[in-house]
Amino acid sequence: MQTERLNIAQMTIKETGALITKTKATAPELSEAYAEMLAGGKTPYKVYIKQRLR
Repeated sequence: MQTERLNIAQMTIKETGALITKTKATAPELSEAYAEMLAGGKTPYKVYIKQRLR
């Protein structure tokens, strides 16, 4: 999905796994939430601003 200024895309399983690992020590509840999504067959979405080419 795209808007004029944003890209919205579903994360891959690999990206979600990396977030689980990255947040395990600093935000354990968030890490668990990502793991629950993955176990339930769902992956979160990422939202990012489109790069402007000049």
